[in-house]
Amino acid sequence: MIYKTLVTIALVLTLSSVPVKALEVQLVKGVNVDAWLAADPTVPVVAIAFRIEGGAAADPPELQGRTRLLADMLSEGAGEMDGPTFKARLADLSSSMSFTATQDAISGSIYTLSKNLREAAKILGLALTNPRLDPADLERVRTSHVTSLEQASENPTHQAYRAFLSNAFQNHPYARSSRGRISTLKKITREDLLALHEERFGQDRLIVTAAGDVTANELKNIIDYAFGEIPKNAPGAPTDPPSVSSPQGPSRLLVKMPNPQSSIVFGGSGVRRNDPDWHATNLLAEIMGGSFGARLMEEVRVKRGLVYGIDVSNSELAEAALFLGSTSTENRTVKETISVIETEWAKMSAEGPTETELADAKSFLIGSLPLALDSTTAIASALLSMRVNNLPRDYLDRRNSQINSVTIADAKRVALRLFDPSNLTFAVAGSGEGLEQWNAIPRSDN
Repeated sequence: MIYKTLVTIALVLTLSSVPVKALEVQLVKGVNVDAWLAADPTVPVVAIAFRIEGGAAADPPELQGRTRLLADMLSEGAGEMDGPTFKARLADLSSSMSFTATQDAISGSIYTLSKNLREAAKILGLALTNPRLDPADLERVRTSHVTSLEQASENPTHQAYRAFLSNAFQNHPYARSSRGRISTLKKITREDLLALHEERFGQDRLIVTAAGDVTANELKNIIDYAFGEIPKNAPGAPTDPPSVSSPQGPSRLLVKMPNPQSSIVFGGSGVRRNDPDWHATNLLAEIMGGSFGARLMEEVRVKRGLVYGIDVSNSELAEAALFLGSTSTENRTVKETISVIETEWAKMSAEGPTETELADAKSFLIGSLPLALDSTTAIASALLSMRVNNLPRDYLDRRNSQINSVTIADAKRVALRLFDPSNLTFAVAGSGEGLEQWNAIPRSDN
């Protein structure tokens, strides 16, 4: 759920697409902004992806949700164009534009026919430098956010994740939802959003990538249209979140909810992208809970019929990573499901994967290369992920050999690190049947 949408960055790089050798990545330098470009003239479309460092984790506690609210307001009109006019103009250009906010950044993209790229880029530039933030639109978007939080209070999957993250990050800003709280959302003013826009938006915090039917020379002008009017330096204070100190030891967290099923989130500390064990970590995630044939799927669903699906993934933020799994089951089978997960977790820690499991996981990650970068937007997003993670432009050429270089000894060593039973935490949202001794915590309002 939350972390499935966050990173985003790491998962795009776990699965890639198109024959890698065909993806030449160029560095394009505009007047003040540079971009990575994967040009492809075969289809007359272009995608541009970008990221402005500094996300919801930088929101003051009393203004939680401000960054995400601003991100959603950026497509609600700019300059002389009110919201309906802005959206109609994009539709006339057969273009789409989107913005989102995570804990660490505001990200966005445009997708357009190549013949309309210049005009679409100008509209993007207007949205980034002169958003309208009209009061009526602000109230509508705010109401949508509040309604979403109200619905989340009744969603057991959301509540299980919130419980896990609050425990994992304690008083760190990452413990807060990027969506904020109902109480803080209601206090955010238009002036608060304008102040955030002025503080945060600067070319010094900007990362840009592009893909599709555009040449390097053409893109030089395009990135100046889109980003050239953004101030060279953001005047606000640095937005890097503080370092994370995760609590040690297992936790058993219960959010009591009167639902027929319980949601379960489990795991512990993960591996950051700059860690040498990153590829081994993703292979182990695939082995344990990636798809049908994975250990947990076999043991929990296929053999026992306790769940419909179960997954495990490594999810990363700027200052932390979590190795997380999730599933749901009937209230009466929660205890049994958890017992099976604990057994498999301990077994993987003690023994690691088999040679066959490791080989199959490598084949899956390498063989799925043609499946993820199957669109211009996916390629632009993958390039953005590479830039964010300080990977070289030829990373996709190297990726498969790096995956293949993970040995069984590497995998067993990393398994001992990731699957340490003494640090395995569970968060359950449901009736609590059979979990009477667990630490009961209230529902989250964010």
